[in-house]
Amino acid sequence: MSELNHLKESIKDLNLLYIEENSKFRETISESLSCLFESIFVAVGEKEGLESFKLNHSQVVIIDVETPALDWIKIAQHISDVKPETKVIVLSKYDDVQSLHSAIDVGVMKFLSKPVDVDMFLDAIELAVHKLKIVEDEKLFYSSLDGMFNYKETMVMMLEDNKPLLANQLFLDFFDVECVEEFNNKHKNLGALFLKHEGFLYNHDDVDWINEVQAHDGKLFHVKMKSIKEDIRHFLFKYHKNPKKTAYVIVSFYDVTDLDFAELFDKEELSDKSKFDDKKNLFQLLELIQKNNIKVHLYNYYKGLTIINDATIEEVKDGTITLKTDFIQQKAINHESKTLISSEVLPTTVSCDMIVRNTYEKQSVKVKNIHYSHSSPVKRQTIRLLPDDKYTISLFVKHQTGKYKSRIVIEDISLKSIKLRFSRLPTDIKENDSVVIDMVFDVEGKPLIINTDATMFKQDDYSIIFLLKLNKVQKKNMLKYLTSRQIEIIKEFRVLQK
Repeated sequence: MSELNHLKESIKDLNLLYIEENSKFRETISESLSCLFESIFVAVGEKEGLESFKLNHSQVVIIDVETPALDWIKIAQHISDVKPETKVIVLSKYDDVQSLHSAIDVGVMKFLSKPVDVDMFLDAIELAVHKLKIVEDEKLFYSSLDGMFNYKETMVMMLEDNKPLLANQLFLDFFDVECVEEFNNKHKNLGALFLKHEGFLYNHDDVDWINEVQAHDGKLFHVKMKSIKEDIRHFLFKYHKNPKKTAYVIVSFYDVTDLDFAELFDKEELSDKSKFDDKKNLFQLLELIQKNNIKVHLYNYYKGLTIINDATIEEVKDGTITLKTDFIQQKAINHESKTLISSEVLPTTVSCDMIVRNTYEKQSVKVKNIHYSHSSPVKRQTIRLLPDDKYTISLFVKHQTGKYKSRIVIEDISLKSIKLRFSRLPTDIKENDSVVIDMVFDVEGKPLIINTDATMFKQDDYSIIFLLKLNKVQKKNMLKYLTSRQIEIIKEFRVLQK
């Protein structure tokens, strides 16, 4: 059963085309296949099968040959000509030598005699998935090579035991040396050439560059270096380990100086605040991420629960970007009608405030209204949840008598703070004023009372954020409620995934 579940997981992103003329078999087999594949297209005969393949570009095609009338050779030949990486499996009771030779000639991956053994059929599916993964990995590999070596902005060097061994001409020209040996004589430590800059990689008291990159293999770092001509350049730096020969690594420096966004990392000393509003700069960065196949992270919240998944940028065009991500993240995006993007390339989180299109079949999300965000989910220190509606809350202002008489709704709550929305904003509560908040929550059908001091932190439209001053017992009770509520939200979100 675990092997079957593993197979189902590995093919969840693939779609299948099943071609069968016999209506009885077609219904039975397609129903069985639906237990494995989430996306199945069923076709009757040659013409319908070819039309479906043209429209859906299925990665796996099963041709069930019940009668000689079905020209499966023509179908397989067409698929091989149009999309040779597609894996074709033929099921046939006609297993003569000529049929087998024809199958080989047109690139059929597996030819199974009917009646088909279930284990052999599953093995064929697993083989198809394995071969497709190899093809996909090769595409990614060569795409990565293209990004590393074929751009004129990229300096590349090979290290052996962290000592420079080989370098491309662009690297040698940058430091005005004839060879790596001359570079090593002039510069004993590559990391010593990385200039100090907030948010960048460089040697300092807390970080040794080589230890940092070795601990984060494949991560992109920002570095600054000065050329022999005193020209300071900004690079995206990557350290690539060789899995077979661990003493050897490739380091690459992609020059992004002309994008002029290094200052965005210096948030304390940023002289030109308008750079955060520079859409041209932002979209240039997003295009850079897309062209180099750099993964980004998407963040969404379902009633305060953080949903995080990787994504890739497929297209940047006309103020929009198209993202490819996990089905679960798509559900979260659909619920929130927006998403947040983070990446080590970006100086801060990017907010995408409008969903143009969310296509589940293609795991594709198109977004617009894109801008830098001044807050980051990465730095979120506590879980802030939306409570259920089974609570009561009262607010008491310390310099007044009696509770505040206005409808109050909890927008979110954590161990540190609570955000309250009022039907009528209090005019007599100012920043740092002390209040008492009395809350009663429902935990497993029993009331949980939390009565705590708090101070006003800030006002936002019709809402006010208060910082909670929980004692040890109150903190324990709050943690109990938040844990219970988090479990409820997870269960709710799982239902949305179906």
